[in-house]
Amino acid sequence: MQAGIKLTGELTLYDGLAPGAGIQVLYKSSGHSGFETGVFWQKRRYASFFTEGPGGGSLYQSKVFSHRLQIPFLYRFNSKPVNFSIGPVADFPIGKSINTDDPDPALKNFKNYKSTMILTVNFSHTFKLFRVFFLEPEIGFNYLPSRSDGGACINVSLRRTIF
Repeated sequence: MQAGIKLTGELTLYDGLAPGAGIQVLYKSSGHSGFETGVFWQKRRYASFFTEGPGGGSLYQSKVFSHRLQIPFLYRFNSKPVNFSIGPVADFPIGKSINTDDPDPALKNFKNYKSTMILTVNFSHTFKLFRVFFLEPEIGFNYLPSRSDGGACINVSLRRTIF
């Protein structure tokens, strides 16, 4: 079993760059097979728009971000040249933030995306740093069926063998 930290960067089709980070856990069940899970936070752009100020004298750019909690449940195949993982990711809204100079309080009424399931496939290579530490760059592809959205991701994890 290995556990560590993972930094994620997803370039989505509609929402732009969605950075994230979290705790990753790998469990090897037999030979080359195993499971991957963890708990991750992601900041995804929800909306970007311009609003006109009172009296039409000002123009404000506003960006609304959705903060997400993600829990992957992935099957993982390990080999020396490339690792492969595939499966669903449970995706839950945990908050939102609004970047704007617009004084209009109506911007606070944005509803966050609902909980959803993401389908993901990832390819990685594991580098052994020391006896029990591993560095793993990863590329992947995500698809959100509920929003017909998806994207490519570049991730990197640093793990330690626990037992």
